[in-house]
Amino acid sequence: MKIINQIMIIKNSLLFLFLVSTLISCKALQYGSNYPEESKFINITSMGLPKKDFVAKYGNPTSLIIQTDGSEKLYYSEKLQTVIVTTIFTFKKGVLVEMELLNISENFQPYMDSIRWEIRTH
Repeated sequence: MKIINQIMIIKNSLLFLFLVSTLISCKALQYGSNYPEESKFINITSMGLPKKDFVAKYGNPTSLIIQTDGSEKLYYSEKLQTVIVTTIFTFKKGVLVEMELLNISENFQPYMDSIRWEIRTH
């Protein structure tokens, strides 16, 4: 009887250690843990920034569209913790005149399809 109790204690201890180690390892794999919570564009509060300065600060866009009226649309996509965000910045004569949120997506494939569609229609 004493041996059976010792075996049960060892068995329960091993089960407890297994569960704790499993939960700890899952925390390291938490989705989006390496991505920022907020968009890098959250602090843009006014228009008028020259395109050259904008690109120097935020990097090259994901995509670029040059329209017939001479304006340019720069598409920036960001992966945040739980979503993918695409923002369009419109420049006229090299100056930022508009910032528009195009898409927020939780699923990667529909997001890519919407970007392709948006680029084809402009």
